[in-house]
Amino acid sequence: MTMESDTEALRRRLDHLPPDRRRALERVLRARAEPPRSTAPLAPRPDPDAPAPLSYAQERLWYLEQLYQRRDIFAFPTASRLHGPLDLAALRSACADLAARHDSLRTIVTTIDGRPAQQILPVGTVDFALVDLTGTDPATCAERASADALAGFDLATQPPLRIRLYRLADDDHVLVVNQHVAVADMPSRAILLRDLWNRYEAAAYGTAPPLPTLPIQYADFAVWQRDRLDGQRLDRLLDYWQQHLRDAPHKLAIPTDRPRPARHEGAGRFYYDTAPDGLGERVHEAARAWRTTPSVLLLACYRLLLWQYSSQEDIVIGVPKSERAHPETEHLIGYFVNVLPLRSQVRDTDTARQVIAREHAHALAAYARQELPYERVVRDVNPVREAGVPPLYQVSYSYLADDGTGLPLAPTGLRGEPFPLRSEGTEYDLGVNVLHGAQLGAQWPYNDDIFDESTIVTLAGQFWALVAAVVDAVDTPVTALPVVHEAPTAPTTAAGDGARRTPIDSPLSTVPAAAAALGPIGRLLSTVPPGSALADVDAALAEATGAELIRVPDDGSDLTALVDRLRPGLLSATVPLLARLPAGWRAPQGCALLAVGDLHRAAAARLAERADVVWYGCLRTAGGLATVGRLSVGPHRVDAGRPLAPLRAWTAHPSGRPLPQGAFGTLHLGTTDAAEAGEPTRWYARIRADGRVELVGPADERTVLRGVPLHPGEITDLLVECPGVRDATTLTTADGTLHAYLVLDGTTDASQVRQRLAQRLPGFAVPGLTVLPALPYTADGYVDRAALPAPTADGRTGGRAPSGPVEQVVVDAWRDLLGRAPTQVDDNFFDLGGHSLMLQQLSARLSEAFGGTVPLIELLEHPTVAQQAQLVTELGLAEEPA
Repeated sequence: MTMESDTEALRRRLDHLPPDRRRALERVLRARAEPPRSTAPLAPRPDPDAPAPLSYAQERLWYLEQLYQRRDIFAFPTASRLHGPLDLAALRSACADLAARHDSLRTIVTTIDGRPAQQILPVGTVDFALVDLTGTDPATCAERASADALAGFDLATQPPLRIRLYRLADDDHVLVVNQHVAVADMPSRAILLRDLWNRYEAAAYGTAPPLPTLPIQYADFAVWQRDRLDGQRLDRLLDYWQQHLRDAPHKLAIPTDRPRPARHEGAGRFYYDTAPDGLGERVHEAARAWRTTPSVLLLACYRLLLWQYSSQEDIVIGVPKSERAHPETEHLIGYFVNVLPLRSQVRDTDTARQVIAREHAHALAAYARQELPYERVVRDVNPVREAGVPPLYQVSYSYLADDGTGLPLAPTGLRGEPFPLRSEGTEYDLGVNVLHGAQLGAQWPYNDDIFDESTIVTLAGQFWALVAAVVDAVDTPVTALPVVHEAPTAPTTAAGDGARRTPIDSPLSTVPAAAAALGPIGRLLSTVPPGSALADVDAALAEATGAELIRVPDDGSDLTALVDRLRPGLLSATVPLLARLPAGWRAPQGCALLAVGDLHRAAAARLAERADVVWYGCLRTAGGLATVGRLSVGPHRVDAGRPLAPLRAWTAHPSGRPLPQGAFGTLHLGTTDAAEAGEPTRWYARIRADGRVELVGPADERTVLRGVPLHPGEITDLLVECPGVRDATTLTTADGTLHAYLVLDGTTDASQVRQRLAQRLPGFAVPGLTVLPALPYTADGYVDRAALPAPTADGRTGGRAPSGPVEQVVVDAWRDLLGRAPTQVDDNFFDLGGHSLMLQQLSARLSEAFGGTVPLIELLEHPTVAQQAQLVTELGLAEEPA
């Protein structure tokens, strides 16, 4: 019997508190824990002509734009179609008045000592143009306007406002007001259109109600924001967020359709859907009954969705909150958004009610401390960094009002209607913007580098199913909440002439279907030992197709000569044996390959080149074929085809609970009559939306590092992609760390391989490396793990002090920025206290020192002294540092 920790015991008691006592406790804790808010007045800055700093949120957006060198994802266009007589001169005048009223619309970004600052241009600076598209259809206009809007802004030279009027006819126009997101949140869009049409009516008709006075400008807010936090208030805010995010997983391991690129390359996409009729009302009723808000309830359901798909208990979600708490900001145009990284947990032992209660408590605590900018949280928490992965969170949630357009789309005398434009851009992997109004709906922004729309459609459907289940029965255990965990079964295939039907309970029951898929064979050449399970499969295939079965020596000796001489219709063999055939050998024309067994992506890519037609079969635990299909090699997984009828496939968590379709877990197989009683296989896999099975590797190798599920097969795939790596395998050691064994071709060494891995993985996931002349294999062609030597030194370069002129320039730049010098070439810029803005300053300093551009994104991907010195050399800048 073991004693539970005090923390766990307290958490368990809190989870079971009655609602009235929980609310009373929350009030007391908030009163005790909430530090006094800053009372610094929001007033105009002393010198309005002096450069002002960017706000924290603007600084983050500026950094991301410098990092990605992308302008399209930061455009924030609003378009309306205007019907009726338009006064062009009045509109020009209104645009000028609008820019004169709001300094933020005339602001460019300059850099001073490598730091960005606001520079406000003189009144009269506004980019307005009429584009005559008379006779053009609306669709063509939408495409033209979308392209113009997504061209974005160069904030170093262009103000963040561009207005285009597209004329379709004398009484038919499309107005596109495009802002850079650095000066545009949702309220700003409404303020801009209200002020624009007010000034239009004043110019066109001579009358308009006066606009509210602006006591400050956005630059004043930015200065105030940076000055307001100090002393005890700052210390207590920092302490809360550091405690809240301590040891949080650095990323969410939600399954993706493609591997994440080191750099964000896609445009980003949006998917829109609506909830089932009546669900919005049920959500509101449930929230009232449970003394929470609809927003928190739906956030808890979103967390449940992410838990189902990722199998992660501990999840951080970014939740944007408005910073317009002060009356001085009510009528300003600007970016008043702070993001709260809300961390909470879902445990297998929870009910939905407990998850909602925990979400409610964490949200209240975070909202009380939303004054600390997200950018400052990232800087002080200093989370684990990984190339291509946003820090702290990669999924977002917001709860927005949806009352039609909610925008003043036209002035008096004109009729306006929304004019949809193509929108792109998301900083993160996945988000849900719940739209509440007459009907509950959602906008799903997603990163199309890694997700297909079909996956987002599945996620959205599962989300609404979860919401409905939770509001109908809040005390349901989370493990009993609904999941769509079965994929469609492939249609039953006729077995063809001479096929033998075997009983369903036989492990070979699916072989006739497989044989029919393979077609007439003639001769089936097999390298499988007679005593193996696959030998029975081969025998059944031969009988089902009428093929002559020819066995060859167990070790596959002289296999290529036999194939060339016998000309079989099919060569059946284990994956490793086929992989070790002579380089460049291909099966003769008319001979297909059937590879069976474990298959990682790199081996699959090589195998696909061995014949015109390559089939792949995954074995059931009992010995029969589970899936068969034409070999398809994805970027980091193997497509194993669809389950053979009458089998159905789904995945399950190690605890046994079914996972939703698309989630990675242990592959289970069963019949349509008894799916829940199906057998687990040895595979870690997922079921795609089209019903095909994707394999990663053996399920018993799955591990969890710092809260993030990981499979060693994914590391092996990265290893074999490294130049100079001939063969590799990765395993989890007894102490829970990763170790890899490599076979190199002599053109690289372990330290270079480690550096490449460090650019793709967080430090804790980079395995130790042992170099071998060859990997040991068993008689049936699989890596013999028992024969692998104990882990040895892995060629790390740690311990070497920086040396040489290039490394010294890098060290000096670090010392100036960090206030301390690195002592080893493997020291990491972020581990020593660097942050995103400081990295931009480093880019500026190194570019100046070496007389050329050292790109920001390259420095992010090369965070150590040695890597940055090597980068400068590879860029051809290391000849003569200034």
